[in-house]
Amino acid sequence: MAESSEVVANAQALASEYNNLRKDVLDPTLGHSHTGAVDEGAFMNPVVVSKASDETVNNSTALQDDDDLLLPVGANEIWVVELTIRFTTHTDANFKYIFTLPAAGAFKGIDTELVTDTTLDYYAPVDLATEQVQGTATVTDAWILVKGVYVGAGTAGNVQLQWAQQAAYGGDTKVLKGSYLIAHKVS
Repeated sequence: MAESSEVVANAQALASEYNNLRKDVLDPTLGHSHTGAVDEGAFMNPVVVSKASDETVNNSTALQDDDDLLLPVGANEIWVVELTIRFTTHTDANFKYIFTLPAAGAFKGIDTELVTDTTLDYYAPVDLATEQVQGTATVTDAWILVKGVYVGAGTAGNVQLQWAQQAAYGGDTKVLKGSYLIAHKVS
């Protein structure tokens, strides 16, 4: 019969020991009853969404839903979310984004903009359901890294990325193929 290691607050585990930490939950020989439902064991099975192709906005400041980057959530759920937005823009356009949420939900976290010219800007924790502006130079491959926690409040729906140019500009602003979202339901 498989052994399970006790999980103790502030304890550290080697990567080789990690798989045994909750073996009692995942091993059917120890009474495992996981049904595959999202609310059981979901941290082991994250939701992964990858952008399949580039998406372009031109000469528009109107926030629009990203075609791919959204997370369906249930009522009262809590999710840890990581998002990497790869984008191109022009200094005259810049880049802005926001997340729309189900009613009364909250999504707070941090974002970091990594521009290929070695500029790295750090930002304090923010309300990701308010507009964020990024991009201060013409870039061909910039990255925004977002990490946050969504806390639902009684309404199911989508945590939806919206984005646009900060200032209308005739050149293209694009969110690039390979941008991705990874989310883990924690409650």
